[in-house]
Amino acid sequence: MPNDETARLGMDHKFSNLNYTGDGNLRDHSRKSAIQRLVVDLGAVDLKEAIVRVFKLEGLPDAQFVSYLRVDHPLPSSGRAKEFKAGVMIFEMSLEDHNGTEIFSEEAPLKNWTCSGSAGAFQSDLHTTKTMFTPESGKSYRVIFKISERNLQTPNCQLLFMGGGWKALP
Repeated sequence: MPNDETARLGMDHKFSNLNYTGDGNLRDHSRKSAIQRLVVDLGAVDLKEAIVRVFKLEGLPDAQFVSYLRVDHPLPSSGRAKEFKAGVMIFEMSLEDHNGTEIFSEEAPLKNWTCSGSAGAFQSDLHTTKTMFTPESGKSYRVIFKISERNLQTPNCQLLFMGGGWKALP
C-alpha cells in the first residue's frame, strides 16, 4: 500500500472512476508518467478563419489540467524560439462548468503565450498560467475558443488538455 505522499502525488493513482465521455479522446499514459499522464485531444482547430468553437469535457478525473495549443512551429535546439507570423493574433479561450460559471478566461496574442516542448521538435505547445484547472468529480465543462480576425499565416494547430503524473502537483 503506498504511503500518503506517494498517493498525493499520483504515482499510484489508478483513476478507477475514469469514464471520459466528452468531445475528443482521452489517453492515459499510465501511472509511470511523471508529467502529462492524461491527454484530452480535441483535435485540429483552424486558426486561419474567424470562428467560435465549443467543446464538451465530461468525465475528467480529478487531476490538474493545462490547456495547450500545439502549433506546427519548430522549437530551436538552442536559443529563443523564432516568432511566427501569426504571433500577433488574439486567441480567446474560456472554460465554464455545467452551470455556466466561468472557471478561467484568457484573451491574449499568441506571442504572449508560453512556448514549451522538446528542443528541436517540429511543434510547440503554447499555454498560459490562466488556462489551468482541476475538474470536480461529476461536473461537465464547456471549452469555448474564439478567433476574431482572419489570419492566413497561422500554423496548423490542435487543442489539448494535459495533466496528471507523479511529478504533477495535486
